[in-house]
Amino acid sequence: RSATNGEATVKSPITPAERMILDVQQQNNFDREIFLIDSLERTGDLSQMKANYWRSNTYISMSQYRTTEFYLRKVIDANFQNDDDFNTYCRAATSLTTMLLFNNDHEGVLNVASKVVEKIESHKDADKRIIIILLNNIANSQLNLGHIVEARLSYERTFKDRDRKSGSAGM
Repeated sequence: RSATNGEATVKSPITPAERMILDVQQQNNFDREIFLIDSLERTGDLSQMKANYWRSNTYISMSQYRTTEFYLRKVIDANFQNDDDFNTYCRAATSLTTMLLFNNDHEGVLNVASKVVEKIESHKDADKRIIIILLNNIANSQLNLGHIVEARLSYERTFKDRDRKSGSAGM
């Protein structure tokens, strides 16, 4: 744990299993990468949640966005059992909402992000940076859908959370 402006944040160390995946990623051998992830999940070296997150990373590298979304949604729909799962959940939430935003699926962003922000904020180790990214994605989607008043409120909340995180008084 490290203290950042009085907030505890948890950063998961890279496990040996994840190090192996990162090493295989450098080779751009996607079949081998998926095989490795599947194997590490079967042996218990990766939780199902982490395995699905790593699969999403592989499929996005292959530009297979629907498959990427499928695996990110599996992470989002799962219940986290520990802090490591929670960190994986947070990474998947930001990845999914950012991908949906990039693909102009603004309704999708609002459906996912509003649920996960609440879940993340209620966790004892909530990282404000994750919440800020999600709130910004919500505001961008609201703006793109023409929900100007809601977007303004979301942007205000985003900047309020950002300023609280950084300790600054505002802009």
